[in-house]
Amino acid sequence: MYISHVETLVLDAWVSASDVEALKELRGAECSFVDDLKIGGDNRAVLGSFWWCGERSGDSYEDTLIEQVCPLIHGRVEAIFYWEGGDFTTGLIVQDGVVTRCDVKKILVPKASR
Repeated sequence: MYISHVETLVLDAWVSASDVEALKELRGAECSFVDDLKIGGDNRAVLGSFWWCGERSGDSYEDTLIEQVCPLIHGRVEAIFYWEGGDFTTGLIVQDGVVTRCDVKKILVPKASR
């Protein structure tokens, strides 16, 4: 199985400069936000995206993304993962390296009448 799309709801996070090279060495998803990490003048890499999709994304979701990458993230990320073109979804909240797995529920909320 693979992840076809990631929808990021909250992205206010960074990784320490000392962790960036180690992250780039990991064998993760074909398309990953890790590839775009650039160290700024403050010795950290601010996450500009949080994508994890394509080949190897499903196989590396648990072992690499959740167990190795997410613990190195500082700040907060909330993301929805769409698997196999949307056949099912999973959600994650990362808060200062702690991962909370989430169910994803979609609801319709009627617009307020004018």
